[in-house]
Amino acid sequence: MAPLTPSRSLLAGVLVLALLTACESGKIAEQSAQSDSPPDHSATTTESTAPPVNSSPVPLESTNTNAALHRDQATEPAPNAAAIKRVPVREPLVLANEAPTADAVEASPKATVATVDTTRPTVTIKSPAYGALLNRNLVVVTGAVDDVTAVVTVNDVRATTTGRAFTAPVVLTEQGSNPLVATIVDRAGNQGRDSIMVSLDTLAPDISISQPANGFVTPVEKVTVAGRISDAGNVTDARVNDAPLVLDRGEFSISVPLDRGSNVILVSARDAAGNYRSVSTDVYLDTPVPVSVVVVPDERVEVDEDDDDVETVLAEGGTLTGKVTFKGVPPAPKVFALDKFPNMAFCARADSDGHGNRVVPEVRIGKDDALKDVVVYIENVRGGEPFAFTGTKVTADGCRFLVQGGASTFAGVVVKKKEISIENLDADPSDPKAATGVLHNPHSYEVAGSNRSTIFNLPLAEKGHVVKKPVILRKKESIFELECDQHNYMKAFFVPVENPYYAIVKNDGTFTISGIPPGTYEVYAWHPTLGKQEATVTIRARSQTKSAFSFSAK
Repeated sequence: MAPLTPSRSLLAGVLVLALLTACESGKIAEQSAQSDSPPDHSATTTESTAPPVNSSPVPLESTNTNAALHRDQATEPAPNAAAIKRVPVREPLVLANEAPTADAVEASPKATVATVDTTRPTVTIKSPAYGALLNRNLVVVTGAVDDVTAVVTVNDVRATTTGRAFTAPVVLTEQGSNPLVATIVDRAGNQGRDSIMVSLDTLAPDISISQPANGFVTPVEKVTVAGRISDAGNVTDARVNDAPLVLDRGEFSISVPLDRGSNVILVSARDAAGNYRSVSTDVYLDTPVPVSVVVVPDERVEVDEDDDDVETVLAEGGTLTGKVTFKGVPPAPKVFALDKFPNMAFCARADSDGHGNRVVPEVRIGKDDALKDVVVYIENVRGGEPFAFTGTKVTADGCRFLVQGGASTFAGVVVKKKEISIENLDADPSDPKAATGVLHNPHSYEVAGSNRSTIFNLPLAEKGHVVKKPVILRKKESIFELECDQHNYMKAFFVPVENPYYAIVKNDGTFTISGIPPGTYEVYAWHPTLGKQEATVTIRARSQTKSAFSFSAK
């Protein structure tokens, strides 16, 4: 190898210095770039930047040495595992209506994350309307909610919720204003409320007739009817018979025309709540008979001409007696499953077969084929005593309608436009909902053949509660039927009569009708399901006439 000259030595030194300077500059630039951007942990080393190309020849030994030195200086150390960010694992959510306290969060960095629920649920009463005037204690409150999982109560009565609607039966306790408060509570304990006020009025107007007195007899064809009607609220309708009645501060006075014989004058009133009451009085028009007119008894009536006082004999009248029987096999009784109706345990105390059924025989047979539940009556009686009928009385007792006037619990009589009263005697102390009264709902119908139309339909919610209504029968040959809408096995039937000459047969099927004016009449025997039979009888003064009736299955 030829020895280096001074000029060649100088040139080699310059080249070595340039290479060292370029490597140092590349390292500084690379470190600066690494500090400005986040480290990439996917690789553990960084390649060095290639040195600049130099056209001048470089000795092989010097080039290899500097390249090795550059690689050692450019190598990047392994990444620090502690600096790697980790994704936290979420804790389960907890529903609450209060946020967690700061101390709890600091004490437990991994404390459960709570979802705060402070939204109040809403409840809205839709029925009855605010300020509604009600005439029955039991009111069904309905409305809407916005949370189908929440619990709703109305006046402490748990409501039944179906979807977003609720229903609650509430018993009003006070006459006058009563609050209805609906409360809703959701699962987080948030509460909402809605309230309305309603008014309760179950008291019918009070009616008093000051004149004429009941049983008043007059020869004048008109009579003045006077009295007073009062009510805690407003009387919306007042009538005398079917004519509107004008009140002057509650007082009334009106002239009423009379027909010859008995006249029933019915004064009625209805208040704003729908409560109804009627009171009647009976006036007898006795038109004097002109002197020139001679009253001749019916030619079919045999009177002893030698009797010293023929008129007295005729006035005393005669008596009709007899018996009603049944022939053949009576129809099977009707059977009602008590679990299909309210108050099952209480109503099972009467007429039950011991297997959860109410048994209702519509044809009841007594000893010696005696037929019960029959009304015997006479029509078109001329003269006779005044008909002082005080009204029909029925009691709801043991989930049965019991009828006045005899042993029957199934058949009775009514008089057109006269009053029928129905009293509730049922209460069940063992049932909180019926402790003050078993709810009955007397529904009355006018029945003429296959036609059946409603007369009135009113509730009896409390023990001691009485419904009083006039009997309005518009069709000929119609009867009056009573049925409980709550317990359909409670039924009673009534035939209209027009004079006091009727009787309801006894348990042995016998009957007696006394004081009948002498004459020949049609007498009828009526059974609610077996129909009506008739016979012709002649009644003699101071005598007893017998008549028998026999029914068979239809």
